[in-house]
Amino acid sequence: GRTGSIMATISDSIGATFSMFFSIPTLSITANNDTITIHSDSNTVITSSTSVLSNDQFYERPILPSSLSQITLSPLEIPTGFTINNNGSLSVLPGITTGTYSLTYQICSVYDSNLCKCFIIYFS
Repeated sequence: GRTGSIMATISDSIGATFSMFFSIPTLSITANNDTITIHSDSNTVITSSTSVLSNDQFYERPILPSSLSQITLSPLEIPTGFTINNNGSLSVLPGITTGTYSLTYQICSVYDSNLCKCFIIYFS
């Protein structure tokens, strides 16, 4: 990741000074593979209640709904009948055969398109 710092010094008219140090957090993405269970239905689309982002971090902090605008979430390899939603939940179309599947996705920073991590989700 990238990190940095800024030092600001303020002086008043009588010569008193005040210095303040600002630390810029490391720009990083920490990703962990996921295992999610979804029970397919023959009549309706089923969406997981768990987000694949729930165990990942951006700027060394958990990825929360409020931080979704700071990342892009893109499927790289996804089986037919499955969708990864912008909030990290998975949706399964009706009639998908019960089994174990894997999906590969990528999280990137909107601030640095070279800062990306790939993950694999295993779900059944």
